[in-house]
Amino acid sequence: QLKAFQSAKAGWIKVAPAHDLLALVQADTALDHIYIQSRLSKQVFERDLLPSLHKYAEFVQLMPASESHHHAHAGGLLTHTLEMVLATLTWRKGMFFPEGAVAEVTSAQQDEWTYVVFYAALLHDIGKVMTDLRVTWHRKDLPQPIRWMPVTGTLWELSLGHKASGEYIVGFTPKGNRDYAAHSRLAVTLLQQIAPSSALSFLAKCPPAFESLQEYLTGQDKKSLLARLISRSDQTSTAKALLEGTK
Repeated sequence: QLKAFQSAKAGWIKVAPAHDLLALVQADTALDHIYIQSRLSKQVFERDLLPSLHKYAEFVQLMPASESHHHAHAGGLLTHTLEMVLATLTWRKGMFFPEGAVAEVTSAQQDEWTYVVFYAALLHDIGKVMTDLRVTWHRKDLPQPIRWMPVTGTLWELSLGHKASGEYIVGFTPKGNRDYAAHSRLAVTLLQQIAPSSALSFLAKCPPAFESLQEYLTGQDKKSLLARLISRSDQTSTAKALLEGTK
């Protein structure tokens, strides 16, 4: 199936829409389970969370999650993130947010904190596309390939409306040159692009929840229940990938 995404130029990959990318990584079952574990109505899930998963897929395309560690294959970052989101929502059911709140508050804010958990897991590694990776993209109507900057939009968006579809190639930034502060800044910036306005508006009605999400994404929070939950999901997905090996 990967052959359908390969360009005529060695190493280059065709830019694709979310539907095709999710089909390649066989995400149907994971998406169904993410919906179930969210405990949201189908209407709300399809309005606020599912579009975010699609937008995320179009951001990361078939990029790897690492150079040589876990999920280092084409589509690895997307696969890893879907595993993370599902594990996080599943384990979140046995945890009570916000920490230390009385039962009435945790019950009243259940959906808001589900959004926090979802977006923290979804965006925990999004900065890799800028710090760890060097993605160069091209369209036939451009004079030459250029480096992709995530803040300009997804590669799919940059290819829309053009007769010549886009393609890209992934390289890696030398470890000594990786700006991990930018990693955190990018996560918060891309939250505005990946989350629908309806989801952001819903979170804004519960400032403590929204602030908790921002603190986690900026790297300020490393010890809270939220941070520990995301770390546990990350470690589990990573260990699974290392045990199974690169596909």
